[in-house]
Amino acid sequence: FKPLLRPAILVAFLGYGSSCFALLFDIGLPHRFWHPLVFWNIHSFLFEVFWCVMLYFTVTLIELSPNILEKFKAEKLVKFLHKVAIGVVIFGISLSSLHHSSLGSLFLTTPLRLHELWYSPLIPLMYIISAMGGGMMFLILVKIVYSWLYNPETIFGPAYLEKASMNCLIDNKIPRAKLVFGKEMPALSSLSIIASCLLGLYFIIKVYDLFSRNSFNALLAGTYESWLYAIEVLLTTVVPIIIVAFKELRRSPYWLGFAGFSASFGIVMNRVDVGIIGYFRDAQAVYIPSFVEWSLSIGVVAGAALAMMYISENFSIFDEIWRQQ
Repeated sequence: FKPLLRPAILVAFLGYGSSCFALLFDIGLPHRFWHPLVFWNIHSFLFEVFWCVMLYFTVTLIELSPNILEKFKAEKLVKFLHKVAIGVVIFGISLSSLHHSSLGSLFLTTPLRLHELWYSPLIPLMYIISAMGGGMMFLILVKIVYSWLYNPETIFGPAYLEKASMNCLIDNKIPRAKLVFGKEMPALSSLSIIASCLLGLYFIIKVYDLFSRNSFNALLAGTYESWLYAIEVLLTTVVPIIIVAFKELRRSPYWLGFAGFSASFGIVMNRVDVGIIGYFRDAQAVYIPSFVEWSLSIGVVAGAALAMMYISENFSIFDEIWRQQ
């Protein structure tokens, strides 16, 4: 998994960085972003979320710095950062765990407002488990997309570059999969198994939660909430798990990329359902974001993608091919 370490750090850095930037506008008073630093409300889940996000973004910056500083020959600083890396990583994992569970805990304060399909005392546990499994699947998706854009042979192998001559390369004594797909596919395939196990655990918790709260009838009610919930769970867990369960499918970058996209999109649906759509029925109103809100949201994501392309093209994050290009 070593080749995936730097891409994972970059994804975390850009994910949390874009979140911090978006939150400046989301709170409505961006000029007061410094208030939680000074005015402490220790009884607020959002207070903890703020500190965890801010500190973890700092951690990802520290983790990413050696990759950037290497290009500028800052060897002493890089050496020091490598020495403190273990402590930084442990601190970062703790912050990330606290952040995701606390983000779920926010919704524990609205038991009578959030739709019963999504409200649960287990929301904090669901958030952290789904973030772990979904995060790994998103990393797989990012790696496959990067390879498709910049260096196809590492993932797609000779089949992508020389489809016409593929039959000449096949020997009966050599497994076809080793020739068809690139050298980095085994690591992505193994990571997808770990991610699927976590998503499977998430699915089990979801099913247990519905039965324990006698809310299974709400899933069969035929309302738009029940359809959204079913599609969300299907995309987040069932589709990726089925794909990964079959050896031939999880060894294919196309199928594995689809599994990564499905899990990632399902996680996004879950956060939107819990944070917004799940309150429509209680509010007796449907909230539709304005053009400015859509523009800002899409702009932040586009900015993060642009930053990822720039960093990957100029620094040694995914591979060394950028040095020759």
